[in-house]
Amino acid sequence: MHVPVFAASILLLSSAALADVGRVEVVGKPGARCSLNGQTQVIGAQSRARFEKVAIGGYTMRCTANGTTVAGPVMVRAGRKTRTSMANLRNHMLKARKKTATPGSVELPPPRMNEESPGVTVPSQRRSSSGPTSPPRVWHRLPGRAVDIAAHGKTAWVLGTNRVDGGHGIYRWTGKLFEPVIGGAMDIAVGPSGTPWVVNNRNEIFQYNGRLWDRKPGLGQQIAVGADGSVWLLGMGKAAGGHDVYRWNGMNWVSVGGHAQRIAVDPHGMAWVVNAQHQIFRYTGQGWAQVPGAASDVSIGTDGSVWFLGVKPTAGGLEVMQLKDGTLELMLGGLAHLAAVSTENAWGVNTAQQIYWRP
Repeated sequence: MHVPVFAASILLLSSAALADVGRVEVVGKPGARCSLNGQTQVIGAQSRARFEKVAIGGYTMRCTANGTTVAGPVMVRAGRKTRTSMANLRNHMLKARKKTATPGSVELPPPRMNEESPGVTVPSQRRSSSGPTSPPRVWHRLPGRAVDIAAHGKTAWVLGTNRVDGGHGIYRWTGKLFEPVIGGAMDIAVGPSGTPWVVNNRNEIFQYNGRLWDRKPGLGQQIAVGADGSVWLLGMGKAAGGHDVYRWNGMNWVSVGGHAQRIAVDPHGMAWVVNAQHQIFRYTGQGWAQVPGAASDVSIGTDGSVWFLGVKPTAGGLEVMQLKDGTLELMLGGLAHLAAVSTENAWGVNTAQQIYWRP
């Protein structure tokens, strides 16, 4: 994605490049062997072991003592020491095993999100000796990499680049970084409470309840949630236009007819879709009405603003557009995945798997 960025962000990028490793300290029983990212350390007489120069990201640490192994997640941050203990690892493992259903594995996935400073390439025509200029709205780079993104307001979730049972690792934005949540998925959508629905690589459907994943009936390809809580699904049946379209009635999925490749839901609970021929349709409650224009994907903000990814490639992915007064208006930047928030705000992921926020 090629967008201007404040000069301060460029300075942050340069300094962050010097601190791409961190340290990890684990406390436990002397003699226990602990492994992390290919390193192995033995806990010494002081009841602790240290891992130096560990690449930033998320990992699973395993410690073995007297034939018993405990394992749990460890997030390594640039230039900082991360502390954990065998007791913490054991507690994480026990909590994971209590889960009755997850979109992926009940074992702890090894998240691997690269923490990088904000900063994007500034087009040469916008450079000046005093630093790049800034238009009214720009995209700001966030830490980490992802293959998909979903949001409700400033609550964002992503699917990371790491592969786990169920698909890709699931992460939640804390306001500073993306924090791993157990499970794996291939598609994700976020409801008005800020909690996600996902579809995994077995096409199973789950809703997050704040602690565990609740399995829902049926199978699907893509899921979408509106600002009013309405949930729609692209199912397994396929025709020329894409996959069957369904709406959740609180207990099961009800077919509404039609076929699509991508789907989003507006604040009134009505679906908008893009089919395999790049045609755009919106559901009226009685049937499908075509909307002028062509697109590859659609996303709708909580205020009803309708955003699209177009069909024309550009730096970063596909052109970003917004429906205004019945016409598609070209926006700044290029993306591979889009999560609209409002007329002015959106989240996105580009073809380099970099994550952006448009404040």
